[in-house]
Amino acid sequence: MGHEPQEDMHMTTLLRNGSKGDEVRSLQEKLTRLGYALEADGHFGPTTEKTVRELQRVFGYTADGIVGDGTTRLIDQQINYGWNATAPDAEEHGLRAQGKAHEADALRARREASGNASKQAASASKQAPPGKQASPTKS
Repeated sequence: MGHEPQEDMHMTTLLRNGSKGDEVRSLQEKLTRLGYALEADGHFGPTTEKTVRELQRVFGYTADGIVGDGTTRLIDQQINYGWNATAPDAEEHGLRAQGKAHEADALRARREASGNASKQAASASKQAPPGKQASPTKS
């Protein structure tokens, strides 16, 4: 007789708003390592839920604010990759992780164009003496 596949008896613990304990504290500590500002107090409240939703959104997951196996793997992978939510290119990396290179390239181009415009404005303000603005010439 053949062997029947065994079911995985590991039951996933879902963490969500209202969850409490060491697993929540560990989750919060990991989110902090990813650059999110929240307190690791072991209470999964509105701030933790909002943070989880944001992370899920950036990486194209269903942004339900619930942490199961998929979101846990995502968090661990991003820690290993050194991803940080506060990095200027965080959204771009999230798009690339979703296979959306074209959108990531467009986002980078917009960010670079915005940065160039800011540099040009700063350069122009350095050229004028403080308190002096160019005035229109009279004809």
